Amino acid sequence: QRLFRVTARTIPNTLSDTPVVAAFARLVLLGGDHQRLHEELVQAGGVIRDGRFARLGVTELDRMLDSAQPAPVSAAMQARLTEVWPKIEAALVSAVQARVAERAASLQKLLADRSAKEIGDMRTILSELRQSILAELGKGAQSVQLSLFSQPERDQRERDVNGLRLRAEQIPAEIEQETAVIEARYAAPQPRFFPVAVMFLVPERLAR
Repeated sequence: QRLFRVTARTIPNTLSDTPVVAAFARLVLLGGDHQRLHEELVQAGGVIRDGRFARLGVTELDRMLDSAQPAPVSAAMQARLTEVWPKIEAALVSAVQARVAERAASLQKLLADRSAKEIGDMRTILSELRQSILAELGKGAQSVQLSLFSQPERDQRERDVNGLRLRAEQIPAEIEQETAVIEARYAAPQPRFFPVAVMFLVPERLAR
């Protein structure tokens, strides 16, 4: 997709002797049912040297981004960056794709833990519900004297009891069904990314 947001900032000369470019993208992980499981902003970038792009590591790029200042960049440097963009665009996109894949892989344990927690919480809630229903059925069977009720009231109570008994019987199968749904949702999350912005980082001595 086309990018509509671009900026240039300065960085200390000690960080680089040549311009750096970084791309920001929104990473979304979709589950098997197309539900959004995770979303965050990722970035990737590298140095621009002799019209070529060389990817930087995450830590080094973050250090440069943290040091960026919104000082003006000369029109001449802006023109040079505009001229070199077609030569580095494809490599920058590849760097973003690689970063997305790396980050998606690193999130696998987080998603696995979340899946296990969702399954555990669901099992606890439904099991407690079943125990509550069974306790209510047992209490009712011991305390109710049906002879005190009219025939329509006895019929209604019988329907209520049957309904509760049926609900209790359905819960074990419902637990297994919900477990399968959650496991399928987290089984093979698919990463998607959407471009957000491009930032050029220009050493102060080159920005004038």
